[in-house]
Amino acid sequence: MKTVDLFQFNQLDIGSARQMRMMKNGKTAVQLVRVGAKGVNPVAVWVDAAISVADAINSYCKLQRAREITQQLQAQKRSLEHQLRNASKALEIDQNLWQMEQQQRSRVVQNCIDNRQQQAAQLLLQLKSQHKSLEMLLTQVRALRRQNRSHCPRLTELTQAADNMMQAQLACLVYALN
Repeated sequence: MKTVDLFQFNQLDIGSARQMRMMKNGKTAVQLVRVGAKGVNPVAVWVDAAISVADAINSYCKLQRAREITQQLQAQKRSLEHQLRNASKALEIDQNLWQMEQQQRSRVVQNCIDNRQQQAAQLLLQLKSQHKSLEMLLTQVRALRRQNRSHCPRLTELTQAADNMMQAQLACLVYALN
């Protein structure tokens, strides 16, 4: 493949001179038809014919250059289309990987949520069972308070322990509900 500059801006374009030669050739042809070969200068006809052949060669060279540029542009287009197909395949693979990772992460998150809910349910069951024993303890503490033993240190310790246990149970309930 030839190397041709794709974007040439300094080409010699002699379209207007060509049009002038065509007009001159037309006039010469009309003169030949009217007068005959007597009034025509043969040197001018040969020079004009040589210029027309040079113009035809120049046009043919421009055509070949345009064909080569077209071939290069088409090859570049095919290359870019191939790169685009490869990039779209890679993008599709990446998208599939991202979807699989997202599904895996959702499963992990869902498993964590399920485990937390099960733990919270178990904690609530344990708190309910311990709440009954705490109520029984509190009723016994109230009964002991009603008796005149307010200065008994063990009763004070038992009351404080029951209050601490009630606060711990409330904290566990708040944690389980959140």
